[in-house]
Amino acid sequence: MYDINEICEKVNGVFSKKICIKISRINSLKSAKENEISFFSDLKYFDDLKQSKASVFLISNSLKSKVENLDLNFIFVKDITIATNAIIDMFMSENETYEINQDNKIAENFVKGKNCFIDSFVKINSNSKIGDNVKIFSNCHIGKNVIIGDNSIIYPGVKIYDNSLIGENNIIHSNAVIGSDGFGFAFEDNTIQKVKHIGNVITGNHVEIGANTCIDRSTFDSTLISDFVKIDNLVQIGHNVEIGSYTMIAGNVAIAGSTKIGKSCLIGGNSSIAGHLNIGDNVKIAGHSGIGSNIISDSIVQSSLFAYDLKKFQRSNVFFKRLPEIVKKIENIEKKIESKDNK
Repeated sequence: MYDINEICEKVNGVFSKKICIKISRINSLKSAKENEISFFSDLKYFDDLKQSKASVFLISNSLKSKVENLDLNFIFVKDITIATNAIIDMFMSENETYEINQDNKIAENFVKGKNCFIDSFVKINSNSKIGDNVKIFSNCHIGKNVIIGDNSIIYPGVKIYDNSLIGENNIIHSNAVIGSDGFGFAFEDNTIQKVKHIGNVITGNHVEIGANTCIDRSTFDSTLISDFVKIDNLVQIGHNVEIGSYTMIAGNVAIAGSTKIGKSCLIGGNSSIAGHLNIGDNVKIAGHSGIGSNIISDSIVQSSLFAYDLKKFQRSNVFFKRLPEIVKKIENIEKKIESKDNK
């Protein structure tokens, strides 16, 4: 439990009135109980606020005037999300353990930092190194010559192939695969030969990679994921791809090999990006888009069709198939009109 004054200091907050209380946890407005702290960030939850049983509420400075008449305990903060995260970190740190379980397989020359947690059934191969405060959960595979930076979290079932370099403060969610071979093949006579991949994957600092996402290693150099990139679940990133810092990629996106994506881009879910393209900085790609050509910086693009009435779609599709024929007829009509005008 934490004294409310410790919490207020942690979030750089200001009390609505002086109180003395111990807080056991942070919780939602509806679920919070006595001696718990909750948060209020949107006026549409005003009724939930009035009915909540929490002892203290975090609230944004911008909403201060809306709650002044309520007989409740508030801590006013500049940013409600950042303050909430800080309190969650406080309570999570109470339950942290630092140990290496015995029922795993770890190479003798493995190098481990301070305060690390390695769960059951983890395999760590030779010449690998993890930094301070790293957590690796059960059933993970860490290949040879892998480096994992300080404060990174590797959730259950993650596979990190040989020579991958994971930055500091990374979060890699369950069953993600880092460093698998790229999808490259060569045709010779009646055979298909696999293209060898001897490169690696490098992630910057503060990168988050979603569950079941796959990032392929480069053919020779490195597939690069820069600082503060956030990748959702079920994303496929091909070999030799480079993603600029602060870019966010939603679920089910597929990026083909050797494409370069700039800084601070937003890529909507289910979008597909062809290989060997250059996407500039600050580009926004709407969900379900198919990208087949380069995009200059600061562009907003969309190529998908939104769903509409089935019968209308089917009729439209009939005309779409006839589009070349229709265009030709229009061109012929235009020529006839021009011919008459010239007489």
